[in-house]
Amino acid sequence: MGEARVRDSQQSILCDVELNISGTSSVTLTHSIVAALRAIADKLERNEYQDGEHQILDTQLRHLGA
Repeated sequence: MGEARVRDSQQSILCDVELNISGTSSVTLTHSIVAALRAIADKLERNEYQDGEHQILDTQLRHLGA
C-alpha cells in the first residue's frame, strides 16, 4: 500500500491510491469510492499492509484498483 520511511527519527508513509470505478450514477460512484477508502483506512489502522502494491477489492471481491 505504501512505503514507510524514517527520517530524523520521524516516520512517514507514502500512500498512492488509484481507483478505477464506474457506475450508473454519481451517487453509486460516490458510495463505491467511500466504501473502498473506508476499507483501506480500516486495514491501515490494523497495520495489515506491508510495503509494495496491494489490490483494492470491493465487497463483492471485484478489482477496483491498486
